[in-house]
Amino acid sequence: YAVNDKRSDAQTINSLWLWGGSDYPVADTPVVPELPVYADDLLLRGLMQIGGSDVQPLPANAAALPSGDALVMLDHLRLGACYGNAHDWREGWLALEKDWFAPLLEDLKSGKRKSLAITFPELGLALQTDRSLRWKFWQKPKLPWAFA
Repeated sequence: YAVNDKRSDAQTINSLWLWGGSDYPVADTPVVPELPVYADDLLLRGLMQIGGSDVQPLPANAAALPSGDALVMLDHLRLGACYGNAHDWREGWLALEKDWFAPLLEDLKSGKRKSLAITFPELGLALQTDRSLRWKFWQKPKLPWAFA
């Protein structure tokens, strides 16, 4: 390159790093749910804003959720899994059980919530349960990944 010939004393320029702070055009406006969404994830927050909606901050636990339908993104396991930190991953599971899953199960049992759907998008799995399933004692319990 001619620019490198002029810079014979310096290191060779062999790449160009594109960086910018402008808006990236979105081909299609994301379709956002009509339900309230609770999450702390910045990517989800940005996609919802592009779609013309908002994300509410994630409450500390399930008891702080208002009644009614909602979408909640719980990413307590993400950092531990991404960095291979077994201790943080385990602590995330314990926090999910104490703050979210156990209270939501109690809400199902008491009738405060009619149904509960859990998805694992990274695994392509989902399950849904309601109060009536607790009376089907003849069915063996399944782990979430056994529903595929």
